[in-house]
Amino acid sequence: MSLNRRQTLAGAGSAALAACAPKPAIKSYDGDAEVLILGAGLAGLRAAQILSNAGKDVRILEANDRVGGRVYTLRHKDGFTEAGGARIQTTDKRIQALASSLGLLLEPEAAPPAEISVWSQGKSLRLAPDQIRPFLDKRTGAFESGGTNLRIGGGAQRLPEAMANSLLNWPVLKTYVQSISVTDTRVTARDHTGRVWRAEHMICTLPYAALRHLQIDASLPGAQKISIARLPYVQNLQIHFRAKTKFWEKDGLPPDMFMQESLGQIIANRDTSGQVTGLFHCTFFYDQLSWVYRDGLDRLHQRFRAELARLRPSTYANIEIIDVVDWTKDNRAAGGSYITSPSAGTSEGVVPIGDPVGGLHFAGSHLAREFIGMEGALESAENVAAVILA
Repeated sequence: MSLNRRQTLAGAGSAALAACAPKPAIKSYDGDAEVLILGAGLAGLRAAQILSNAGKDVRILEANDRVGGRVYTLRHKDGFTEAGGARIQTTDKRIQALASSLGLLLEPEAAPPAEISVWSQGKSLRLAPDQIRPFLDKRTGAFESGGTNLRIGGGAQRLPEAMANSLLNWPVLKTYVQSISVTDTRVTARDHTGRVWRAEHMICTLPYAALRHLQIDASLPGAQKISIARLPYVQNLQIHFRAKTKFWEKDGLPPDMFMQESLGQIIANRDTSGQVTGLFHCTFFYDQLSWVYRDGLDRLHQRFRAELARLRPSTYANIEIIDVVDWTKDNRAAGGSYITSPSAGTSEGVVPIGDPVGGLHFAGSHLAREFIGMEGALESAENVAAVILA
């Protein structure tokens, strides 16, 4: 079933009301919870909010040491950079309503740069954002922010943190689930310590690229098995760095860069007024990842600084690497960064790959029917919560 625009807007309004509604008394249950949720990303947190507000006893297990999943803000002494989902479009009514209900400030996204420094075939060019598109893989487009898009003031991470704070039970962090089992009466999950968690219902919000590493003892339909094994996720790795001085003023070139042969996209962080903060991040996609792994990650910092200085000499001894974020299959808790559309890479469609199996339910942006990204995660959470409460 698909939602029309009126139903979508109504769902956004109900999201705000649900977040503010008083929580009914939690009834007892013979197990660790009535509903066990795997993953403390937006889908897991939103499902937990809805179900808790309806009186369900809910527990969330999260492999990482933070909440948010693919929403990931890196906080530095001189500001922050975004390593995951952050852009809120004007059509994302659910996330706007939810952020507002939690008291979070929505502010305009910084305008895109007027020009970009492009290095291609040994030449340096100054191009406008629309002129760079021929150089970009269609799956990795950048330099297209701004306009009427919004972002959460202080960083996107504030949204999942506020959602977690609204719950009766804070997510259990650093708990890596290794296996799932479904019987006629309950669903269980065994974590890395050997503990077995029991519940009447389980909502698995793990990306299929991460779920494929778990042992699943359940009668999954063929379409689900194929999707869990094959659903493609965009692979990327990010290097976040700080400029020690304003090297772009020294060489007179735009601060944002695209280096076709090796380093790929380097984007300058900007405040809401469009001013460069001095923080940057470089994202490697697909073929560029072979350069990252060429002689091991242990020398990545050195090679990155050397290659950047070779192409743009004004950066020599002028940058400090502050973080590396791995959104590739090597990150077993993620398996990739995102999918390009709901049910990307499947011919079976959303319904068979997202249907519940006994008490095991599935949610996440990869199972959204209309939206992608953060809005899609909330959409899927509302859908699965409605099934459990029916």
